[in-house]
Amino acid sequence: MTPAITIQNVRTPVIDAGSGPPVLFLHGVPDSGDLWRGVIERLKAHYRCIAPDLPGLGRSSAPRDFDYRLENRAQWVDDLLRTLEIGEPLHIVGHDHGGPFAAAWAVQHPQRARTLTLINTLFHRDYRWHFWARLWRTPLLGELVVWGQLLPINHWLVEFELLRGSAGLSKEHVRAVIDNLRWESARHTLRLYRASDPADFAGWDDKLYALAARQPLLLLWGDKDPYISTEFPERLRSKGAQVVRFAAAGHWLPLEKAAAVSAELLRFFGA
Repeated sequence: MTPAITIQNVRTPVIDAGSGPPVLFLHGVPDSGDLWRGVIERLKAHYRCIAPDLPGLGRSSAPRDFDYRLENRAQWVDDLLRTLEIGEPLHIVGHDHGGPFAAAWAVQHPQRARTLTLINTLFHRDYRWHFWARLWRTPLLGELVVWGQLLPINHWLVEFELLRGSAGLSKEHVRAVIDNLRWESARHTLRLYRASDPADFAGWDDKLYALAARQPLLLLWGDKDPYISTEFPERLRSKGAQVVRFAAAGHWLPLEKAAAVSAELLRFFGA
């Protein structure tokens, strides 16, 4: 773990382990860079593995007016790389809401993305929000819902939802998520969801399809994901992307199948 760095007034810790060509790992909600520890442990002998906490999530901070538009998510990644003095082409991997950060940066900087890997994520204009997202995106109701989820008496519901997303999650990870629940990160989660209108992916998704036709793009997908359908990876497969699906895994694939995900990344990066 490197000391925390500041990017666009976001103070974030960064896991920085190993040596070799750089790989940037971007997590989603409600996670932190720790999502990738099992994968990093298997890749760090061959690659420099970097995993920040994204703005407002994990142990990071973020100003209330942080700009979650796709253009700025890509810029935040670029500013992070500049601060870490990474100028050479790199592999970039995104899961869940880390996917739009990764994909937006890759389509804006195709010459710097050696490969792009997306894992159970969204980047398509016709995405339909799941039940909880629809609640979180509703003003006042969203605040009431997350306030209720923060109450210890309701932590069983958080555990239930995590295991519904990925039945193979360890008790340790579920406990860690619950222990890290706090109003500040919940507030940023609401802002992130409310700023993430699938209609805003229009044009961006076309650029991603074009990228898939000319550069290495891999999708790793847990088929038992209750939040995102398998239609998106299959659409990208038709454009030239590689797709590896895991029939018995759910949304949190990097945790459920860390060894298998690591093996696929090593294969893909070395291809």
